[in-house]
Amino acid sequence: MNNIVPGKGMPIPFSKLFMIMKLIIPLMIVAVLHVSGASYGQKVTINKKKVALTDIFKAISEQTGREFIANPNLLANTFPVDVNVKDKEISEFLPELLGKQGLAYAVVNNVIVITRDPKLLHGLSSSLVMATEPPKVIKGWVSDVMGVRLPGATVSLRGTNKGATTDANGYFEIRSELAGDSAEVVVSYTGFITRVAHIRHSLPTLIYLKPSTSELDQVQVIAYGTTTKRFSTGNVATVTAAEIERSPVSNPLLALSGRVSGLVINQVNGMPGGAVNVQLRGFNSISGATAPLYIIDGVPFKGGGYGSINNALDGGNLLDFVNPADIASVDVLKDADATSIYGSRGANGVILITTKKGKPGRMRSNVTAYTGISKVTRMPEYLNLQEYLQMRREAMANDGVRPGPADYDVNGTWDTTKYTNWQERILGGNAHISDVQGSVSGGSNQVQYLVGGGYHRESPVMPTDGSSRKASAHFNITGNSEDGKFTVNAGGYYVSNNNDIPPMDPTGSIRDLAPNAPEPFNHDGTLNWENGTYGNPFSSLLQPYLGRSNNVNGNITLSYRPIKGLDIKVAGGYQNTAIKEYTGSPLYLINPYLTGIKQASARYSNSNYNIWNIEPQVTYNFRFGKGNVETLLGETFRHELNESLTQFGSNYVSDALLKSPAAAATLTNESSGMSENAYNATFGRVKYNWDNKYILTLNGRYDGSSRFGPANRFHFFWSAGGAWIFTQEKAVKELVPFLSFGKLRGSYGTTGNDAAGDYAFLDLYRSISYPYQGSNGLQPQALFNAALQWEATRKIEGAIDLGFLEDKILVTASYYTNRSNNQLQNLPLSAVTGFSSIRSNIPAIIRNNGWEFELRTTNIKTRDFDWSTSINIALPRNTLVSYPGVGPDDPTFILGKPLGTIRVYEYAGVDPQTGVYTFYDKERKKVTSPVDRTGLLDPVTVKYYGGFQNSFRYKGWTADILFQFEDHTVRNPLLNGTFPSGFLGNQLKSRALGRWQKPGDETDIPKYTQGLLGFLPWALYAKNSDLAYSRAPFLRLKNVSIAYQLPASLMKKLRLQQVSLFAQGQNLLTFSRKEFRDFDPESDATNFGPLKTFTGGIKVNL
Repeated sequence: MNNIVPGKGMPIPFSKLFMIMKLIIPLMIVAVLHVSGASYGQKVTINKKKVALTDIFKAISEQTGREFIANPNLLANTFPVDVNVKDKEISEFLPELLGKQGLAYAVVNNVIVITRDPKLLHGLSSSLVMATEPPKVIKGWVSDVMGVRLPGATVSLRGTNKGATTDANGYFEIRSELAGDSAEVVVSYTGFITRVAHIRHSLPTLIYLKPSTSELDQVQVIAYGTTTKRFSTGNVATVTAAEIERSPVSNPLLALSGRVSGLVINQVNGMPGGAVNVQLRGFNSISGATAPLYIIDGVPFKGGGYGSINNALDGGNLLDFVNPADIASVDVLKDADATSIYGSRGANGVILITTKKGKPGRMRSNVTAYTGISKVTRMPEYLNLQEYLQMRREAMANDGVRPGPADYDVNGTWDTTKYTNWQERILGGNAHISDVQGSVSGGSNQVQYLVGGGYHRESPVMPTDGSSRKASAHFNITGNSEDGKFTVNAGGYYVSNNNDIPPMDPTGSIRDLAPNAPEPFNHDGTLNWENGTYGNPFSSLLQPYLGRSNNVNGNITLSYRPIKGLDIKVAGGYQNTAIKEYTGSPLYLINPYLTGIKQASARYSNSNYNIWNIEPQVTYNFRFGKGNVETLLGETFRHELNESLTQFGSNYVSDALLKSPAAAATLTNESSGMSENAYNATFGRVKYNWDNKYILTLNGRYDGSSRFGPANRFHFFWSAGGAWIFTQEKAVKELVPFLSFGKLRGSYGTTGNDAAGDYAFLDLYRSISYPYQGSNGLQPQALFNAALQWEATRKIEGAIDLGFLEDKILVTASYYTNRSNNQLQNLPLSAVTGFSSIRSNIPAIIRNNGWEFELRTTNIKTRDFDWSTSINIALPRNTLVSYPGVGPDDPTFILGKPLGTIRVYEYAGVDPQTGVYTFYDKERKKVTSPVDRTGLLDPVTVKYYGGFQNSFRYKGWTADILFQFEDHTVRNPLLNGTFPSGFLGNQLKSRALGRWQKPGDETDIPKYTQGLLGFLPWALYAKNSDLAYSRAPFLRLKNVSIAYQLPASLMKKLRLQQVSLFAQGQNLLTFSRKEFRDFDPESDATNFGPLKTFTGGIKVNL
């Protein structure tokens, strides 16, 4: 590659170190005696106007292959030049070009070395260098420490209202009327440390900015732009690629858990590709449309579940088809200021995912690989053989019966001395994980590129050969025209996933097995059905399944800058997710002792989600007074098409044909559908930052959705956000010198929700498979409602951001209130209409409010040792404020309580005399068969949640430790059993031992029973009472990441840039209440929860 090396900081390949050493002696000679550079006959053609010398050097390098070396101090005071040469040797124009700037050059080992002109070292005047430059003009370039120009940087002339923003080449000019021959300018750029530079009038200066290490200056991606926490008026949280890479997960959502205040991430189960529940600041809609909007590189992504026919996945999650290693950052937008510009899609918040891009510089190659194992977080402890047999016999004694013909476990059919720990046998294995990712990136100031790919494999803990295998590819390229006016950015990714893990969660099979149940396999390896006396659990573990998905995202942005500050761009993108699934029931897995016709069957599912999005935009940024004005105007054209088909095939002649729907003797469409919707919107934003002190942001969107009728299709959403950085006030600086940063911010605005369903304003029909006179008919499906309107959510937020001791301590406190009305809901209809309900707007009001707190501290920061801490906590509240027509005893909607609150029977304990469950009636009397559900329970709202992280660095070692905590209500282990204690099938020790045995016993565990009279109270009342739910506060050691970077001296010998060895763990420890000692408190007790994972790996940068 051809690199301009402007001093230290520019990476130098190992192979060039010897060459640089050879330059030291010649450079010393050049400082005393000028050596003219030979041209070696190479000719160049350059035609550039008003460009920096470094741009000329770069053009020469590209045409000749020679590199330039220059001290940045030599180039700091150079001015722009005009060059127009054609087929000339370097020696024909370069000496004159450099001589005007007081410079010279020498060619050493085919490298061009820029030096000060020796004539100037002998006392010659340098006044001629700038004699032709106009006076009283402040001019120069702004770049980072690597020499990369920074377009859009703000340069303000200190003591005046004048300023400028740098152009595409990082160049600026400011007319000055200040007295004297110099002035001071304040230079700022997003993500960099603001610098005050001293510049001589008419003497161009190259100003270098250093990247900021303060959290306040971290670049945050927002809607159609970027900002920083320092100057943001909205509530935006950012998770970086480095934080994501510490988590050995396949779904990027799982890496966010505990890192963002206000965001709840719950993993439903431990299956690869399983469902993930996401909740951002509560529920704003009765309709259940509460998922945030996902956008990947500017393209909307259909997140959430996809209705997988694999029951073990609980619907799955589409974000599992995105490679976490491709992600550069995830930004979570919460309040109206950040989300209202998305209009109808931003009511539940927005999650912006930005993938990695190339950077200027030499080619970089990175490879990361890790492998490890996962285990069940908590192994349920069931009764052992002796305890189980005692339970069964005691239950029969309590019921006054003897073992019957179907009581195989105790009537002598099964061996009562044989014991199998089924939970250990089925869930006690290790899931294996392997992952490898690689990328190549680099480029120049004009073209940057990145190409990457990866492979991830994950198996389940159950004894099966299946696994989930994910292959991915990712690319991005950015190009700029030579004059910097035209820019193109194109990117995309492709993820292919193949999953053949059996479609079952074994938790239910384990709980229904007696510890003396027969061996699952015969001596010949076939399934053992023990003469039809039990259902073999391995018939489900061997069930064939294949899920194939392909996820494609492509995006391109074309931008043109006709004049300074004005950008005209068009952004377009396409997203497609195609999923094909198959699950079979071959004859060899069917119990041969079952009665009826036994035949092989299969289910097939095909889903396809397509989104294309085009957004032309115009931005114009300019100076006004002491501030900068940023304006944006754009249009959205978006189309979404969803298709699905689920079929059931039966009566195959051979199990080998199960994967082919055409081979089924009978093929039935279980469900099918095709729906599409479109959006058209005009949006805009105006932001004014006055003197980095007062900031005002106005957003607006005129949004149109095809889900509503023509009369109500469009709606205007807006927001206003403001911030006051009060530490910029002189009085505050003097009164509170230890307060390094202070900002008050607030926002108010509206967002919407169009969750009416597609075509809800039209009469809908569906085809039926029963022909009439040779043709299939149509059946009415839904009534139209042309009056449907948008749900509307009003959001208000106030917050304070504080920084102490030079930002070593950062504190944020936010209070928000979201008020949603005009709810979209199904209204019941009379049966005479032929329909059960109709979609309508209800003037119901839901309020979400709460506090969010964040604390980040830099505890110790030295050359060898760093220690930082971050804490976040959210305290949400949800209330159903009003719902017309709802009475005090309504079973579904309870005013003044959180949305989703349910009425339950109120548990009163176990009767000490009879050993059976009792419940309170409305007179607070204890009864065994209650009529009234007197208890209220909220199984939805999270009471509080957050995270606590510590990061350490000691020389080459780093360690990051993240704790997650949460308090919510879930179904407890009472629901784990299919039957109550005493029936055939095992029970948890925590729910069976310590039971009632005789009159006078006081316990919460009833007596054993195995009859219908014992089953009904458990099934009808106990499972629908508050006894079946428990508050499940927990503290989890969510993630531990330890890495060691090998010494630089070793890297030089190996000719590598960097090598790191690392070990990572996920879900390592969990602390919770004792009733969840058998199950993970994050998910309910009907399935096994998230797995704990241990991995080790290596990262190599070439």
